[in-house]
Amino acid sequence: MKNIPRRFDRISFRFNTCESAVRKVLSGLFSDRLVPPDRSLGDFYRVNRKCGSRDRNFINTCVYSILRRWGWLRTLMPQTVLDMIEQGNSGVLQRRDIAAMTLFSLLCDGNCDPDMLNELAQVAELIVPDTSADTPEERAFEASVIFGSAVKFSSSMLAPEEFCAMTPDAEDYAGYMKRLSVRPPMWIRFSSPEVRRAVLDEFDAKDIAYDLYKDFAASIYAGKVNLAGLESFQKGFFEVQDLASMCVTFACAPSAGERWYDACAGAGGKTLHLASLMNGKGSITAGDIRVSALEGLKKRARRAGWSNITVRPHDGGAWKGKHKFDGVLVDAPCSGSGVWRRNPGLQWRLTSRDVQSFAERQLAILENNAPAVKPGGRLVYATCSIFTAENEDVAMRFLERNRDFYAEKFSHPLSGKECCGAMRAGNGQADCDELFAFVMRRKEA
Repeated sequence: MKNIPRRFDRISFRFNTCESAVRKVLSGLFSDRLVPPDRSLGDFYRVNRKCGSRDRNFINTCVYSILRRWGWLRTLMPQTVLDMIEQGNSGVLQRRDIAAMTLFSLLCDGNCDPDMLNELAQVAELIVPDTSADTPEERAFEASVIFGSAVKFSSSMLAPEEFCAMTPDAEDYAGYMKRLSVRPPMWIRFSSPEVRRAVLDEFDAKDIAYDLYKDFAASIYAGKVNLAGLESFQKGFFEVQDLASMCVTFACAPSAGERWYDACAGAGGKTLHLASLMNGKGSITAGDIRVSALEGLKKRARRAGWSNITVRPHDGGAWKGKHKFDGVLVDAPCSGSGVWRRNPGLQWRLTSRDVQSFAERQLAILENNAPAVKPGGRLVYATCSIFTAENEDVAMRFLERNRDFYAEKFSHPLSGKECCGAMRAGNGQADCDELFAFVMRRKEA
């Protein structure tokens, strides 16, 4: 028997494991009870404990690359196979099918290790085609030979066609579709200007590449980085928070000494930023229906050193508190379309009917929490959606039904341009997520 090189044996193991992960993720994504890809992978790793950090990095790269190119892969599959997969039956895929999907998707990325691609192809008995083109679309055309095809691809194929008409600007939507091909970087926010140098010095010492953004943030384009293990993180010198999310909190414009309510706080990224902008003075109440999320927020607040944050679980109904706030942030549950770059694949489970359902729920949540704003106070509505129905339409419907609120003018945190109520963060202004905010003020009594 031939001796199999150790590296080849490792690639073979990784591909076998990756094959299982792909099946699990696709089955969860298209099952009746949707399981998001990140949750499927988390469950997968809990069972497959032999996967080391490099194995996980390889699997994550392959799985998310496939999900990013799903709109293109759909055109390369026989319709009967595609239908079965999108009905939750990934068992219809053969080993060679998954290998072809993986190679095609990695070749579209254009930045994978050639040795790894060749060894992966050898495991699956495939030939790696030359993909020397400049754009993902052109590389996809060259890579489609793996499937015995020659297909021309466009970025508009990376999401269902019906969504284009649901955005306010077709040109902006086209730009977002192009950006879907590439995962955005990880963003961090410095807790204060004084600690920025200490954070960057540790990044330099650990060979963590970054791009500084103004004086309050930095982007990290490297692969998997264990930021939680850094001393500067443990000291609370920085938080992981996307730039677009920071823009929403900047739009809140809280002042030191004010009382704020973050009604849908979740893990608390915006809550912590509010505390930072208020320099720890005043108070912030963080609410959510998920008690576990608020428990995580309490830990994050302790690490960051903010003692002015309290948590308050609620049932999602109307505000029942006795005291009113200088400002209320309602970061409402939404379609998540603005973060498809980080959560690829979910666009294939969303419909226009789902978007309208989110919009009705968002309006109800906004109206439930508006009474918590004191006269003269600020109400900020936010989503991580790109759809008009969830954004401007919800805000306008709220103002029509609540005449004691009006849209407020403010400067866009990225561009500096004047906004009247509505703001879209990201939108090609920086390599980050796409978020929306609408700033309102309650009339004085």
